[in-house]
Amino acid sequence: MGIVVIGAVFVDIKGYPLSTYIPGGRNAGRMEQVHGGVSRNVAEDIANVELRPTFVSLVDDSGMGQDVIDKLENHKVNTRFIKKVPDGMGTWLAIFDNRGDVTAAISKRPDTTPLIDLLAEQGDEIFADCDAIALELDLESVHFESSNGTIMGKFEVENTPGEVFSGRFDITGFGNEFTVVVADYACNETVIDAFLNLGDHTGGDTGPVALDSSRIYGCETYDAAAVEGGWFSANKTDLSDARNETFDSANRYYSAEYVNGYLIAQNAGTGSLELVTPSGTYWKTKTLVAQSGKVGENGVWVLYDMAMDYSDTRTALLDPWDSASGTDFLLAVGWAYKGDNNNDGKDDGYNALYKIWTSKWNNQVFVDEIGPITGENGSSEILCLGITTEGSIYGIGTNGCLYALELNTAGNGAETVLIGETDFVNYPGFGGANVIQSMGYDHNTDTMYWFAHSQVPQGAVYVNINVTYTVNLETAACTEVGTYGPGGQTCLFIPNSIESDLFQMGINATGFSLEPYSTTMVQNQTRQIKVAWQPWNAQANGVMWSTSNESIAVVDANGFVTAVSEGDAVITATGQVWDPYHWDNETGTTVPTWVDYSSECKIKVVKAEDALYGFVVEDFSNIGNRFTWFTYADKTPTAITSLGKPMVTYYDPTSGENVTANALWQGGAYYNGYVYTVMVQARTAPDGTFGGASVLYRSPVTKGAVPAETVIGEPEEIGYTIGIEVGNIGFDYNTGRMYGVDLTNGGLCIVDLETGSIDPLGTFSGDIGGPAIATAMCVTAEGMIVIADMSSTLYSVDADTLSTTRLGSASGDSWFYAGMTYDYNTGNIYWNPCMNKGLSPLYLVTLGPDEWEPDRTTATIIDMGDVSTKAGVEQTVIFTIPDNEPETQIIPVESITITNGESAVGLAGGTLQLNVVTEPLRPTNQVKTWVSSDEEVVVVDRFGKLTFMGIGTATVTVTTRNKNDDTLYTDSIEITVLEAAGEFKAFLNLDQGGTSYYDFWIHGNDYDLRHMLVDKSMISVYSLRSGVYYDGYYYAFNDKGAFLRIDENDLSAYTTIGTANIDTYNDQITALAMDHAAGTLYGLTLHHTYEYSTDQAVQCPASLVTVDLNTGSVNVIAQLDFNRPVYALACDAQGQLYAAGSPSNDSSQTVIYTVDKVTGEYEEFMTIAGAGVFTGNNYYGNMQYNSQMAYDYGTNRLYLNATYSTQGLKYASGVVMIQLGEEPYSVNLGGISLYTREGSSIKYGEAFLGLMAFIPDESELPQSTVNGILLNKTSARTYVGGTAQLEARVRPSNAADTSVTWTSADESIAVVDENGLVTGAAVGSTVITVTSNQTGVSAQCTVEIVEQPGASSVAYTVSANRDALIAFNPALPAQTAITIAEFSGGSMIKGLAYGDNFLFYVVESGASYQLYRYDILTRQSVSLGGLEAWTGINDIAYDPDNELLYAVGGFYMFQYNTATLQAGGTNYMSGYIMDSDYCTMVGVAVKDGAVYAMGNDWATSVPKLIRYSDKYLTDRTVVMSGVGVNVYAGATEMAYDATTDLFYITDASNNIYSMTDTGETHFVDILGSGIDINGLAINSTPSYSVRYTDGVDGEVIFADQQYFAQEGSHTPNFNGTPMRAGYSFAGWTPEVAEFVTENVVYTATWTINDYTITFDARGGEVSPAEITVTYGQPVGTLPVPTREGFDFIGWFDENGTRYTDETVYLVDGNITLNARWSMTAYTVTFVDSLNNNAVIGTLTVGRGDVIDSGEFPVAPEHQGYVFCGWDYDGEPVMNDMTVSTVYHLLGDVDMDGCISGIDALMVLRKAMGIIELTENQCRLADVDFNGEVTVNDAVRILRHALGIELLG
Repeated sequence: MGIVVIGAVFVDIKGYPLSTYIPGGRNAGRMEQVHGGVSRNVAEDIANVELRPTFVSLVDDSGMGQDVIDKLENHKVNTRFIKKVPDGMGTWLAIFDNRGDVTAAISKRPDTTPLIDLLAEQGDEIFADCDAIALELDLESVHFESSNGTIMGKFEVENTPGEVFSGRFDITGFGNEFTVVVADYACNETVIDAFLNLGDHTGGDTGPVALDSSRIYGCETYDAAAVEGGWFSANKTDLSDARNETFDSANRYYSAEYVNGYLIAQNAGTGSLELVTPSGTYWKTKTLVAQSGKVGENGVWVLYDMAMDYSDTRTALLDPWDSASGTDFLLAVGWAYKGDNNNDGKDDGYNALYKIWTSKWNNQVFVDEIGPITGENGSSEILCLGITTEGSIYGIGTNGCLYALELNTAGNGAETVLIGETDFVNYPGFGGANVIQSMGYDHNTDTMYWFAHSQVPQGAVYVNINVTYTVNLETAACTEVGTYGPGGQTCLFIPNSIESDLFQMGINATGFSLEPYSTTMVQNQTRQIKVAWQPWNAQANGVMWSTSNESIAVVDANGFVTAVSEGDAVITATGQVWDPYHWDNETGTTVPTWVDYSSECKIKVVKAEDALYGFVVEDFSNIGNRFTWFTYADKTPTAITSLGKPMVTYYDPTSGENVTANALWQGGAYYNGYVYTVMVQARTAPDGTFGGASVLYRSPVTKGAVPAETVIGEPEEIGYTIGIEVGNIGFDYNTGRMYGVDLTNGGLCIVDLETGSIDPLGTFSGDIGGPAIATAMCVTAEGMIVIADMSSTLYSVDADTLSTTRLGSASGDSWFYAGMTYDYNTGNIYWNPCMNKGLSPLYLVTLGPDEWEPDRTTATIIDMGDVSTKAGVEQTVIFTIPDNEPETQIIPVESITITNGESAVGLAGGTLQLNVVTEPLRPTNQVKTWVSSDEEVVVVDRFGKLTFMGIGTATVTVTTRNKNDDTLYTDSIEITVLEAAGEFKAFLNLDQGGTSYYDFWIHGNDYDLRHMLVDKSMISVYSLRSGVYYDGYYYAFNDKGAFLRIDENDLSAYTTIGTANIDTYNDQITALAMDHAAGTLYGLTLHHTYEYSTDQAVQCPASLVTVDLNTGSVNVIAQLDFNRPVYALACDAQGQLYAAGSPSNDSSQTVIYTVDKVTGEYEEFMTIAGAGVFTGNNYYGNMQYNSQMAYDYGTNRLYLNATYSTQGLKYASGVVMIQLGEEPYSVNLGGISLYTREGSSIKYGEAFLGLMAFIPDESELPQSTVNGILLNKTSARTYVGGTAQLEARVRPSNAADTSVTWTSADESIAVVDENGLVTGAAVGSTVITVTSNQTGVSAQCTVEIVEQPGASSVAYTVSANRDALIAFNPALPAQTAITIAEFSGGSMIKGLAYGDNFLFYVVESGASYQLYRYDILTRQSVSLGGLEAWTGINDIAYDPDNELLYAVGGFYMFQYNTATLQAGGTNYMSGYIMDSDYCTMVGVAVKDGAVYAMGNDWATSVPKLIRYSDKYLTDRTVVMSGVGVNVYAGATEMAYDATTDLFYITDASNNIYSMTDTGETHFVDILGSGIDINGLAINSTPSYSVRYTDGVDGEVIFADQQYFAQEGSHTPNFNGTPMRAGYSFAGWTPEVAEFVTENVVYTATWTINDYTITFDARGGEVSPAEITVTYGQPVGTLPVPTREGFDFIGWFDENGTRYTDETVYLVDGNITLNARWSMTAYTVTFVDSLNNNAVIGTLTVGRGDVIDSGEFPVAPEHQGYVFCGWDYDGEPVMNDMTVSTVYHLLGDVDMDGCISGIDALMVLRKAMGIIELTENQCRLADVDFNGEVTVNDAVRILRHALGIELLG
């Protein structure tokens, strides 16, 4: 028997007193800690009876958790499925008294949700051998929910797990239809639907219950609420006792007011004005005034706050026609939406005052706008409203100020008067008041309460500040009552007993209607028809019910209808109503009386489906139901049965492993025994790219005897397609097609069931309004495709045209994936849209003729309830299994054609998508096979996408076949691949129909025009219309005729050189072309005259012109042929001009002409079909876009971006490549598209360019002469004795002679050297000229020489290039700039502002902006936290008087209170404004409390200086439009100098300008070569410069330290101690003064040091042992040590450096030198002792060495002798020595010098084995040389001894 126990683990901590327990006192005692938890205890008990249970649970990831596991394992419990997680165990803390009773306890429950994943992942294994399950269920609460999901009551319960629970609950007012939800602590829910017949009480309304006037009431509008959302109350003096009044967090309200015991409130979800009836925990609502539009649409109103006016003082103004039911009026403040009528992207509405009143004629409630709110609140909206009992009206604005309001005398608006700034403004983190707040007047105590709320974004979330105040209405002072909740509160009210005549309840009913008036039901379904009495405040009466056909539907006395069988029936209710105008025929007058009245409801009964199957992605109540197949019946969708969780296994290219995970179906459909499903997964395409793919799966479906027994098998992958996301799918038996919704393109597609390939059909059109996201779809038996969009609207779709026709709508939006199916068993459509929890009903849809238009099909949509629970599910697949599945019809293939033509040309490295069509257009089989004849030339993937690999020609073939036979159909295309030119740069005027980007620099490759990359935005900076690249710069005309020079490497660094001398209102330069060989810039002008009264243009002949590169002026060469207009121009390497235009403006072709540069005559060169080149006339000075043509030197080609551009019509024909040479030809490469980010899809638009350039290599360019000189500045300033560095660059840079000559017009004022260094000689002004030595062209700079500066302001900036903080005199920047500290990360600094000896600076960090404070004296930075900003930040400024920091970015200026900065998080803005002219703000500065901003006008790109008069940012003035500086976001910095009353601003070229407060500018200078400017701040206090320098030329001893100090202040000290190697610091010259009186440089003085060298002889002897040396001088004569047996090598220091007599001493200190020795060498001589000691060889060895055996030479042989070794005994060699050979006579075995019988005897004994001989003796004994000692040797030796025989 296998028992599985599932539940939680607790640790019980118990405390027991040692003596009498004292409640509330301190008790000594003992503590006990034991493992607990009901399920853990049960598992242990089962184990104790030897049943070996499995325990499934969670424990802490700690030692305590391991203890629990260890103990259970000791009891033989299977703990394999206990998971360690943080906070996995609960804790129970209990205090016991002396009797052992619990006196107090606290329980912390564990988070058991990880159990769901554990069971989902390992459930099969856990329950494989399970016979019984013990499940712990710990109930938390019982909820009662209404039919729409509203929580009507919530009751906490206590139960003992394992025991039956019962309880009684008061459900008064809940009605007869509700849901009981039993929830446990794991957030799982058990749902019970209740449908009660309450007889006479059915549908009865209860009146309001009196509320407590000692409490303050409101509504929480956030999911994260202080209590549990909905209506709440708290003690007016203590918010800590806050409690829920209701639990309805779904219905949220903008505003409300308490009237006659009811609430009048505006529902935030529907926008309707509702009557809310407080009663128990379920406050019923009734709609009084509905709004048909949505927020933001014209005519819609949003009421921020409401207040009752009981004073009767404004009746004449509020009710001039005496139409109201009384004299009381409900007033409200809000926003009146008026739509965007001027197309500026903003709503034209305004902050308005409203009145809510009831008509005395028909009791109808009206919401009428009184008029706009104006006055002292300025641009600050009034958000809150409160009215005293006496009728005084008050409001609070977004700026946190309190205002008095009063209706104007005309009664058509309200005026405000400022009372004061509330204390909320100074609350930490205040970022402006938010609309989610409320005021309310307590008529019982004459006190105004305020729910104050400020909300500021922090990253992706918002931080809310919520404070409740009482408000002093005379001073605006606030007294804090408390803080409340994590989110804002609305609808503040305090109950009162004042009776109002605004409305009266319980009047006689004048009519009624039935809800619904018609409906569809399924067989055996019961629902109640309800009676709605009119008017809204009528008393309900009784009615009688009847049915027209009891065989179809029956009804009981309480309106409960039960569907019996298919068909139509009418249910009728009959009752009596009051007719105040009843005509009495007898009297001939009207006599009020009760009359009979009836109303009908049409009932349609359809078949029921008991076997719906669905896949649930999310169950909003039960997390365990995620990713599960279920089955249920349509009439009881909450009764679901699980059919299992599908799992998918796939290869994950990221991890490189197979991954198994829950399936996440996005859609699915049943067909032929399978359910086909799609999901998005990351996959690798055949070309190696990686991206999201729609993957098609199928799972076998085996139908069971009952739905719960149906088996859905494991999913099998069929195939996938990358780049298209498919949502829901539906099968059409009429065509054999599986249709799908194409979420990528907003249309339909066909999914091939064999391969998973996707065929997009296009985008939707018709009633749906264009490309749209369809969340669900199905196909009916008749082949009608039905889709649902995100607004819950159903459409039919024509499969051929994708035109849509509206069928009907459900309520609310539905943005989530949704399931939909057509049921062949009933003919019903089932649809489960989803928006979130509680917003996902299951709909039954029937299609039929419209009641009023029978020829039009309409959808009847019936809410069948929610799946699983009232919270609903996100169900992405719904299907049924047909009882009789239709036969599938097949559409055969007849032919296939590649539509790209018979041939195509591509560039190596590029791609091309081949397109095919079949006949018929879309047969059932969609599978195609692609093959390339040569994959070294072109490769083709399975989708027909070509990749051009190498130069050559190949054939690509496509093949398809019929589905039911093997007939093949093919087509081919010949592909030619050419060399690519590669990268080019372009200025994008507009990406029309694509990304809609405009005024951007882009770059890309000619072989891949569809993936052009974005470089830099120039929006509001410049917009080019024609241009060229030349020698490191782009030269271009903008849309205003200005001639610009733009740095190729810094596109924001540009100079306006001049303006074209043409009438730019009517004329423009359409094209530019650079002749590099001649150094001449050519252009084309276009001239039109336009008669605006008749809207007619007269085109005049174009002209060929030259353009002066230095001024932009044009010189006409010739007028061109009027009949052959041209608009684009280019020049090749030989200087030949080419022009392009469409003859007679025929957009179907373009002619390329060669143009004579002298006469302007041209000849036709080539005609290009299918490309139009035309530029229309200027329209009110607005220049049209131009075609661009560029030449590429590397390939000798022209590239033409062919466009047609007029005021009313613009289109592009693509980029045409024109190959020049002997056999010219052209190829259209296609259009340009932007690839904006990695992984994004390409939007194909039409690109209009203002410039196009292929940047040539210098080696490709012809060498020409100098035609211009560019100076780094054309005006400069320095002081007498000071210098200014001028830098000249000759143009072109590849000229043969680039040398120049510098001259000064007046050397008495300034002189210049050969390198352009100007030195001031006297006060005055002169001109410096630089002249080319090659051609004589020149450039000039005006130099102003001023007096040496005294005390001045100090400017600061950060140089990223130098990683330094730079300080300088802003009037003389280049002469005074000095690094005062190291400072890294300058490129990320987005603003600098000066405080009191500190700098604020902002650093861009990812998507956030961090604020820092830098102390100028200590050189330390401190983080002040992040800055809230919903745009980028370009600059900052500081207002010390008001302690405010300003930041600008985009169209916005943000304000921050520096007194409340919080270093640990985000600092939220205290205010902000958006510029009313849409200026892109790039710089900001503060002058005397006024805030000045520099910005570019969004529409005109004109720079503006804007002034806001004070910190409230309400009084705005444009000081100057057209400021003479090129400003750019991120490059322009701005600061104010109070000393000179000047602003200083910079441009993208790091030029510095001064500017008056009227906008007049003057160029000052640059800081210096290579010094960039990041942030600009100015200390305006006149200061002197104090600099400390090392005084050493050509060497940096220490970095200069520079300080700025006011006159008379103490001289700043040098930071640290001056240190210099080899020297001692001797002081400063001049001597440092005590006080600062002038600019001063203190130079360090030094004395040279002497040091001692000590000698270590290392075993030898040396004298002297030490010497004295001078730093920087040669050391002199060094002693020579001695050591016996060693040779001295030299003296070395510890680093191994050798010292000689000439070594210069550069060590800062004493050192020791060590002697290094080599041992003395000796010679060993080897001699031959038998040859007069003749030398055999020599050997050199070191002292003490031993001669190795291998070092001896070979000894000579001597006849009759045997060599026996050397006379060397192995002693160490200590001097030269001789070693002799040792020989013995052959046979002289005893080595005594003679051969005797003794020798023979020794040999004989050896031969006999009696003795052993040495090796040498054996050699002497072997006289016969056979290698052995034998008896024969002994005999021969004896014979020799006897003289008989000679040996050897």
